[in-house]
Amino acid sequence: MKSLIRLVIAICMITVGVLSASTASASYTFVFGPDSEIDTSLTNRVLRLDVLQMADLDGLELRDMVPGESRTIPFATIGTNENWINRDDIFPGRVDATVDFTTPNVSPAVGGLSVGFSGFFKFFQGWNLFWNDPINVVADGVDFDVELRDVDYLSWFWQGPDGTADITATITLNSLNPVPVPAAVWLLGTGVMGIVAIRRRVRA
Repeated sequence: MKSLIRLVIAICMITVGVLSASTASASYTFVFGPDSEIDTSLTNRVLRLDVLQMADLDGLELRDMVPGESRTIPFATIGTNENWINRDDIFPGRVDATVDFTTPNVSPAVGGLSVGFSGFFKFFQGWNLFWNDPINVVADGVDFDVELRDVDYLSWFWQGPDGTADITATITLNSLNPVPVPAAVWLLGTGVMGIVAIRRRVRA
């Protein structure tokens, strides 16, 4: 009877270890790094865009995200200093963005295209920015998506520097690969040792 009780205790210890590992890996905290940016240098020959302000993302945390959850944060404010939409502005210009993380340690890049448009007598002017996203990232046992907000700026009368738009970033956690924590490994090993010891005593 005592041997059976000890066996049950050992199995319980193993179960606790496995549950501890699963619980520890049920959520994830993203940490942003210092190198997030939007590069608009390739739009200089078409519709010139400027990054007016980047959000202060260095060290920002998205705490305890669970698989299937999405969170959206401010990323940047962009605009143009051109006073009118000219003929060259209706050609698309490439815009590149980098979303930097320290946890996981990756810096995925997102590409986009910007183009200006206009109507008769300079009315119905504006510009668009469409990102080629969402992009999927798999790193350090984490599978997640990064998506930047598309922009569709329209004005009855083109107002140059006032034509600004806010860009947001949406992070979606898809899945996690559980990684056993040291305590869970220790509990699992202790349970196995307990079973081995019980079997030896029963045989003796």
